[in-house]
Amino acid sequence: MKLKKIFKSITVVASLAIIVPTLSFAQEKVTPIESNNTFVKDGIISDSEKQTLIDKLGMLEVSVDRLPAEILEQLLEEDAVLLGGGIEESYDLQSEGNNLRGGTLTQKDMSLVGYAYSTASDRPGYKKINFILEFDWNIDPLQKWKDSMSIGWPVTNLFVLPMDPVSGTVQQFKSSVNAYNPTYQQWDTVTSTSPADWENGTGVGQHVDLKAARSDHKGWMQQFAYVPNTKSGYSNVKFRYAHSVFLLTPTFSVYPVGFAVTPGNSNEHLDYGIELTW
Repeated sequence: MKLKKIFKSITVVASLAIIVPTLSFAQEKVTPIESNNTFVKDGIISDSEKQTLIDKLGMLEVSVDRLPAEILEQLLEEDAVLLGGGIEESYDLQSEGNNLRGGTLTQKDMSLVGYAYSTASDRPGYKKINFILEFDWNIDPLQKWKDSMSIGWPVTNLFVLPMDPVSGTVQQFKSSVNAYNPTYQQWDTVTSTSPADWENGTGVGQHVDLKAARSDHKGWMQQFAYVPNTKSGYSNVKFRYAHSVFLLTPTFSVYPVGFAVTPGNSNEHLDYGIELTW
């Protein structure tokens, strides 16, 4: 097993333009909204379903409003049980000047919330865990490069990522990055079903492209994992968001606590940890 891998980002600067290619597996669509910048997600759930998610599944109302109906309905259908997380944390970033550029001094720069749910398993003899990480920028960041986010756990947990037997790629992964276009008063959404990076039994990561002409960014990623029914334990899970402060896209590596975005001088990282019993 490769204990550590670090991919170096290559940034090409040509004249005054910095061009970051869109990965082939990403799909972009436009969601019209009102001019008040209110986010409109995919799909609608009933009021009773929303209340069940909040009261019985421990999901925050802001998460119910942000996550697509497909994910929420899956949680309900698979009798999900909250194992950890569900508390939104807000952060100030030094790289963004703590809002000292004309914005409100009391507003935090961004918020993170993570969840871990046990769900009905489709593999005999295995438990199934659903990990979800959400981010929400509360400000329009000055530094708009390509950020990264990750979900990681210790290899001793023995969690297994589902793989495609033919292509050898990670399965049951989804991510979405939503950026508001103030010129056209609409949200641009980029979705993906493949992580940017992963490591054997320790986690996954995805990039977040902060678009220069957009005034608001929010998004999420989701990954399922399996563990044998005969195994149980208690550990931490680390959700991390890294904000690029100078050109370079934050990369990923394996730490003693599991897979995560690599800290460095070119990024400022935020950690959201939970305790997990399975």
